Amino acid sequence: MNKEKVLYKKIEQFIRKYYKSKIIKGVLLFFSSSLLLLIVFSLAEHVSKMESLGRAFLFWFYVVFNSFVFIKYIFLPLLRLFKIKGQMSRNFAAKIIGERSDKIKDKLINYIELEEIDQKGNELLKASISQKIKELENFSFHEAVNFGENKKFIKYIILPISIIIIIFFIGGVSLLKDGGKRIALYSHEKNYFSPFKFIILNESLSCAKHEDITVIVKLEGESVPEKCFFETSDGYFFEMKKKSNLIYEHEIKNIQETTYFKIHGNGYHSKKNKIEVFNNPELIGFSVEVTPPKHTKEETELIKNTGNIVVLKGSTLRWSFETKNTNFVLIDFGDDLNKVKASKSFLKQITKNETYFLSLKNSKNQTSKIKYKIEVIDDYFPKIAVQDTFIQQQQTIYFTGFISDDYGFNGLDFFYKNKNDSVFKKQNLKISYQKIYQNFQFSFETETLKDSVIDFYFEVTDNDALVGGKKTKTELKTMKLFKKDDITKKIKESNMLIKNQLDISKSSSSEISENINKMKNNLLNNELSLWEKKQQIEKVKEKYKGLEKNLEEVKNQLKEKNINLMSEQEKEKMIALQKMLDKLIDEEIKKMLEDIEKMIKENDDKKIIEKIKKIEKTKEEIDNEIERYKELFKQLEFEERFQNTIEKIKSLSNEQEDVQKMNEEKEDFSVLEKKQEKIKKEFEEIKKDLEELEQLNDSLSKPNKMENTSEEEEEILKDIEKSIESLNKKMRQESQKQQKSTKEKIDKLSNKLQSSQSAMKMQSTYEDLDNLRQLLDNLIVLSLNQENIINKTNIIEKNNPEFVKNMIQQKNILDNSLMIQDSLFALSKRVIQIKSIVNKEIEEMNINLNKSIASLEERKTNVAQEKQQYVMKSANNLALLLSDVLLQMEKSLSKMTDGEKMCNNPNSKGKGSLSNIKGLQDGIKKRLEEMMKKGKNKKGKDGRKNNQEMIELSSEQEFLRLKLSEITKELSGEKEIKKMLKDIEEMMKQNEEDIINQKFDNIFMTRQNKIKTRLLKADKALKEQDFEEKRTSKEWEEKQKYDIQENILKQKIKQEIIEEKIY
Repeated sequence: MNKEKVLYKKIEQFIRKYYKSKIIKGVLLFFSSSLLLLIVFSLAEHVSKMESLGRAFLFWFYVVFNSFVFIKYIFLPLLRLFKIKGQMSRNFAAKIIGERSDKIKDKLINYIELEEIDQKGNELLKASISQKIKELENFSFHEAVNFGENKKFIKYIILPISIIIIIFFIGGVSLLKDGGKRIALYSHEKNYFSPFKFIILNESLSCAKHEDITVIVKLEGESVPEKCFFETSDGYFFEMKKKSNLIYEHEIKNIQETTYFKIHGNGYHSKKNKIEVFNNPELIGFSVEVTPPKHTKEETELIKNTGNIVVLKGSTLRWSFETKNTNFVLIDFGDDLNKVKASKSFLKQITKNETYFLSLKNSKNQTSKIKYKIEVIDDYFPKIAVQDTFIQQQQTIYFTGFISDDYGFNGLDFFYKNKNDSVFKKQNLKISYQKIYQNFQFSFETETLKDSVIDFYFEVTDNDALVGGKKTKTELKTMKLFKKDDITKKIKESNMLIKNQLDISKSSSSEISENINKMKNNLLNNELSLWEKKQQIEKVKEKYKGLEKNLEEVKNQLKEKNINLMSEQEKEKMIALQKMLDKLIDEEIKKMLEDIEKMIKENDDKKIIEKIKKIEKTKEEIDNEIERYKELFKQLEFEERFQNTIEKIKSLSNEQEDVQKMNEEKEDFSVLEKKQEKIKKEFEEIKKDLEELEQLNDSLSKPNKMENTSEEEEEILKDIEKSIESLNKKMRQESQKQQKSTKEKIDKLSNKLQSSQSAMKMQSTYEDLDNLRQLLDNLIVLSLNQENIINKTNIIEKNNPEFVKNMIQQKNILDNSLMIQDSLFALSKRVIQIKSIVNKEIEEMNINLNKSIASLEERKTNVAQEKQQYVMKSANNLALLLSDVLLQMEKSLSKMTDGEKMCNNPNSKGKGSLSNIKGLQDGIKKRLEEMMKKGKNKKGKDGRKNNQEMIELSSEQEFLRLKLSEITKELSGEKEIKKMLKDIEEMMKQNEEDIINQKFDNIFMTRQNKIKTRLLKADKALKEQDFEEKRTSKEWEEKQKYDIQENILKQKIKQEIIEEKIY
């Protein structure tokens, strides 16, 4: 039994050693697997930068695998070693021992199996067991376990240790350390272990819907990536724009909703960031209700969806808004910020141009400002123009004016005072407060004024309720209230001085001509030394300065003349004379004289003589202009004095009427006699004035056909003397009879002189028109003849006899041109509209004609043709210039009163014929058409001048209507004609209003044509029935038929064609 125990003990020793070998193997395997997996996993994680899930897998795989190795190869063997867990059975141990020992093989397992059989009564079994024991007792079972067998597992631990040593030497310990750390801390995001940080620089990651946002990122750390990527919530990657080494940005356009993003770089990424998108305040629409000031009477206007508006000054504006996602609307006027609830409206009165900014605001955001402008149309100051101020009678001033405003008036006042008073007195004028354009007439009696000098001005006030009415004043004017005697005396003195200066100027001009001619002759004969040349030219210069001085004196005298005392036509002539005088002082002669001085130094007599010839030509033109000027001035003086004489006679008639009334009222005879003596003295002065007028008229180159009134004058003087004699004898009834007769004869004399005045004007005008038309016809004939000569000159050979005939015809044209020149110069002394350039142009034409003839004589046809072209050009230019003069004269004729035009018809009784009314109406129509064309071109400029013209036209239309009314009243029977004339009156009346209001629409133009047509019909009907006698309407018919412009244009075209052929 003891041997059995020993055998079992040996088996136990084997089992213990077996488990110890297992534990050694397990330790080797455990450490080799742990190190190897640590190295592999750390390197893999370092390379791939795994996410948490990957690192978690590695971690748990490492733990589980190593735990498995530890449990299986270390922990379980330990439990069995210490019998905590069941050990292997003896049979299993015997089997292992048998397998590991060839000597034992199955012996030990057989022994154990036999031992397990019941031995009682079985001696054979016992003997067999004993034999097995003897066979096994010499064996040491624990030797079946060799610890050296585990050496083969050392290589598994050497490999990872070698790798670790290599990594250590290459400085990569951190790879294992960091990798193991990241795997161990797998629950942390990968970015937790990043060597750099993503820092978002945006102050706020929020923006409004549909807006753009730029995400800006800064990198901080030891090692930063070269590129960064922006990952959207949809998983799309976008490379970020590099702004600098450490700053990157990415722009998201038109963002629609809240989103998330990450930033990636070198395998790392930032945490998930949120961009919050909120709704922006939205303006769906808005409106501005504009309420103009009440005084403008304009209607309220609603303007939608625009803030740039134009409003009247003082308008009230109400803004209303339709918004979305909006709490407040901000309206910023610069110095006035208004915060308005989105559901409310905003009210403001506008008095000046404004710029304002509109923006919307909610709890999250405020929109950018939108700039708008409000342009204010000012309520302009009213305008006033006083068209005429003139003294028609001794104690009355007459004014005609025009006022205008945007919306209406509150008043028009006239302020006046004596020169020495300090306070102005006011007189209110009656006007229409509603009409924005209107003319006014006003007469002011000066009888109560103490001084003969007054100051006055007009003031108009508009209806501007904002400022209580704006006022506009005319300039302060000072007027001297001349007495009749003072006026006459002043006019005479001024006129005499002007004529004397003109005579002196003419004399100076003659002396200049003599000196120039003398110098020229001396130069031709080489009789002058250098010093003598200088002396003579200095003498000419001094004489020319004297001429300039004299003409300047005439100019100053003209400026002193009071044109307010003249009629409109006299004013126009006076202004034309002043302009004409400005052109008389020729700077060209001065320059030529200076050129001669330079030539004298060069001692070039030939050039000096040529320059002197040019001066002679220019000087001749000045002489002619002085002569013409003097003649025109004398004619103006005659007209002015004639008018003043008529005014004196009218005034004398009033005085005689006053004396007659005093006599009827039983005034004392001595008083009446003195007054009648005064009237006699005044009439003798008038008689003297009439004699002087006759002398002045006779001095004219073409005297006016002045009526002889000597018989009427003598009869009036006799009646006055008889009246004085009757008063002296205190014969009241006889004196009254004589005074009445005197008054009637004075009136008759006044009417005769007025008729004579009108007759002279009309006769002179019509004669001048006839002469001018004849000259135009002659110029056209001359131009046509010249054209024929040019054509012949171009064709005929130089040796052909026809060439000589052609040359003779050219000389005939020169003779005709000289006749035209003389006639034109004579006409220019009566017609002030003919400008000096007309006379210069015809002089130039005659020079070229002479040169053409000279070239033809020398057979130089090319030169002759060139000069002939200049002749044609001058002829056509002259025709154009004279046609302009013709139009001006016809326009002036249309402005004459109907009485003036009818002066030659004693049966007209001062009333115009339909023929003349028709002509005048045509004149108004033409002027309106011209003004409408100018108005389109100028677009609002020269408003004041335009208004003045409108007033004149309206007044002329009114005059024609009144004359037509008088003719209608004269007619008896013929109801149809009277009805037609009444209709024309109504249309003329409507014209007056439309002209003032400048309402020139299609209806207006149609009405003009209707007036013309019906006047023609009425005129024809009256002539057929002998209601209207033949009158002097020939000029009007000629005027309608005459169309000089067409002929001139034809000649122009022909001239251009000929020039093309020549050149």
